[in-house]
Amino acid sequence: MYSCSNGEKKYEKQLAILDSLSKELDKADSLLNSIDTLKLTIAHKEMLEQMEYLQQNYKDTMETALALFINEYHYVKKPFAVFLTESKKLAKELSYSRGQVKDLSDDLKHDRIEEKKVGEYFAAEVTEISKITGSVNIAVQVVKEYFPKFDEMDPRMKQVVNELKQKQQNEKTK
Repeated sequence: MYSCSNGEKKYEKQLAILDSLSKELDKADSLLNSIDTLKLTIAHKEMLEQMEYLQQNYKDTMETALALFINEYHYVKKPFAVFLTESKKLAKELSYSRGQVKDLSDDLKHDRIEEKKVGEYFAAEVTEISKITGSVNIAVQVVKEYFPKFDEMDPRMKQVVNELKQKQQNEKTK
């Protein structure tokens, strides 16, 4: 039979670190959830529609400045698409890691792991949590950097699309 207090005393340092790692997972989860995915989804959909409309309907030779603008707008779209895909995966990984930390903590508290395996299991969790929290930080940082760029560029892109639509409408009425 295992004694709860034996494991808690024996692995006090590891348990404290696992508690800190659990808090880091909570912070990463909050950070991931700080992104307004509804706004991001709407913005991404809008960008796709505008780019598709231009590709299908812009038949004239494009001025260099406009071509560069559209290229940059297209570049802004990519991080949104990546985040929308990756955020679901990252959320699952955070949840899984949270469970792993809880299980490892419980096993250490109850001294249910062979002593020679503790270091291996502990190191694996530390490494995985470092990877996942780093990935979350990067993903959120990139989206936060590109949101202002989208907000800045979107009115002009709408203007380009609307001008093209107006030009097409005028040509139809001739």
